[in-house]
Amino acid sequence: MTEKRGREKGFTLLELVLVLAVIAVLAAIFLPIGMNQLRQADITKANADVQQIAAALTQFFKDLRYFPACNSPVANADCSPRVGTGATDNNNLKFLAVGEGAGDLSGKYPPGTTDPVWDFAANDDAVTPAKNNAFNHLVVNDPVANGTAGEVSDYPTSGKAWGGPYIARLGLDPWGNAYVISVGAMEADGTLIAVGAKGWILSAGPNGTIETAPDDLVLGGDDIGFIYYTE
Repeated sequence: MTEKRGREKGFTLLELVLVLAVIAVLAAIFLPIGMNQLRQADITKANADVQQIAAALTQFFKDLRYFPACNSPVANADCSPRVGTGATDNNNLKFLAVGEGAGDLSGKYPPGTTDPVWDFAANDDAVTPAKNNAFNHLVVNDPVANGTAGEVSDYPTSGKAWGGPYIARLGLDPWGNAYVISVGAMEADGTLIAVGAKGWILSAGPNGTIETAPDDLVLGGDDIGFIYYTE
C-alpha cells in the first residue's frame, strides 16, 4: 500500500503582507503611547528631583539665613552674608549646577548656552568651576571646592551654621544635563545681585535648552521646575 504524504503548507505572499500590515498598524497605535509614557516618566522624575533640591535649599536657608552662593577665595575667607557698605563681596556666585560628584560640571551644563536667555559664561563668577557644583554646598561644606570641608573659608560652623548634608543624592536630569539653580538673585543679606532677577530651580527639559530668563515670572519653553523668589 502506498503511503500518501501531505504537503507542508506555508504562508502565501498575500498572507505575509496582511500580517505585516497588521503589525504596522498596531505599532502606529501603541508606539506613540509607549513613548509618551516614557516621556511622562522622565518629566515626573525631573519634578521629583527639583522638589528634593528645593527642600535642601529651604533647609540650608533656615540654618544660615541666606542661600548657598559662596565664591570665597581661600585666602580671603568670607562665606557669611554681606553686611554693610563696602563689605567683601564673596557671596557672588550666580548659579549652582546639580549633577554627579564634586568636580567641574561645566561639561554637563545644558546645551545652547550661547542663547541670551541664560548665558553660563556671563553668569559664572567662579574661577574654580567646581564651586558651581551644588555638591560642594549642599552635601559637603566645601564651597571653595578645595577638597577639605569645614575650613574657616567655608560656610560658618557655629552660630547660624551649616548643618548638612541637606540632600542624600544628587544626579543629572533624565536627559543627561545638570539641573540649574539660579541663586544669585537672593544671596547675602537679601540684596539682589541682578536687579529684577528671580531665583529658580530647573531642568532644561526634553529639548535640553534653558528657556527661562533670570527676570522671568514663569518658566519658559519645556523647562521643568519652578521660580522660588520674586520681589
